Amino acid sequence: MNPFKYGTVVADRYFIDREKEIAQIKDDLLNGINIILYAPRRFGKTSLVMQILSDLKESRVKTVYLDLFQVYSLESFIRLYASKVMEASGFSMKKAIKSLKSCIRGVIPSMGLDDDGKPVLSFSYDSKIPKEYSLLDVLDLPKKLKGKNERWVIVFDEFQEINRLDGEMIEKQFRSIFQFHNEIAYIFMGSKTHLMLNMFADKRRAFYNIGKLKKIDKISAQEMIAHMESEFKKGGFSFSRGIFEKVLSYTDNIPYYNQYLASQIWQSVKEEGREIDDKLVEKAVIQILDNQGDYYYTLLNQLTVYQRSVLHAFIREQENIYSKEYTQKHGLSSVSSTQRALKRLLELEIIEKIEDKYVFSDPFFPLYLQQRTFA
Repeated sequence: MNPFKYGTVVADRYFIDREKEIAQIKDDLLNGINIILYAPRRFGKTSLVMQILSDLKESRVKTVYLDLFQVYSLESFIRLYASKVMEASGFSMKKAIKSLKSCIRGVIPSMGLDDDGKPVLSFSYDSKIPKEYSLLDVLDLPKKLKGKNERWVIVFDEFQEINRLDGEMIEKQFRSIFQFHNEIAYIFMGSKTHLMLNMFADKRRAFYNIGKLKKIDKISAQEMIAHMESEFKKGGFSFSRGIFEKVLSYTDNIPYYNQYLASQIWQSVKEEGREIDDKLVEKAVIQILDNQGDYYYTLLNQLTVYQRSVLHAFIREQENIYSKEYTQKHGLSSVSSTQRALKRLLELEIIEKIEDKYVFSDPFFPLYLQQRTFA
């Protein structure tokens, strides 16, 4: 069985390292400290948090997890959050409906059925009552339901997405409720690191100083290499010295891509039954590029000619992008045009901003472009 998993939340034997981060975060949460957890996509934040929530459940802590990518309106947030909180409470459907009626203004809960015929909470709204009242009440729901000496931990994943609802006004509404939740600890997670830092580190924003900022870094290269060596040894495969350093040079040691390439190598070495060497790793990379080819082509096809020119320059050089020297060196038209092009590349998540640097989100994408003589 292939021991390398990617594209899904991992646990148990598939979860690598992070013991120190888990212990620190659990300790903070149990002491009522909110955590702002940020890192680029595919660094393993969700798997880390799910491991923490699993541990906390064993300690009888009530836990709630809500991915804000699922939220597209104020009504959808109220419905999803209320459902998650009631699920965590352990109430029967009848008791949940009764509690929601008494706790949230403007909400009319009832029992519905999902696609599989299972009972779920359904919501309609009293149009006479402003949705803002319902929002404030649903945010306060965990406090109203919490038993004496009971602890709750609530996770909002991709928290920067609340800005799609009502910008900084909704931040103020969240803060106005959360600041009184002394026995409820929150984790605010996000992958758009510059947006998260703007929200939580800017003194002018509502969430300033609401909790502890915690950056999730890559797993150490040494730990990652040791894990790969161990798993391939368990599988009975041999490998040349230093080969997994080469693997990390392709993946930039990003956890998701480490797992992706290692998984492909496992598949290739099982088929060929030979030592893992440079040629086999290169073959696995080519297979990934072929697998991702349609997706990469679609990304590239969304770009204008000038955006492709900026991408062409970016492959060669990522420093001082907004300088006149960079513009002249790479034959670009103007700094302002380059700024607009980069904005589009950020929107498409072809590149991302990590602290003060722009980098490729997917380390295999520039290889795809180079393979097709794009650069």
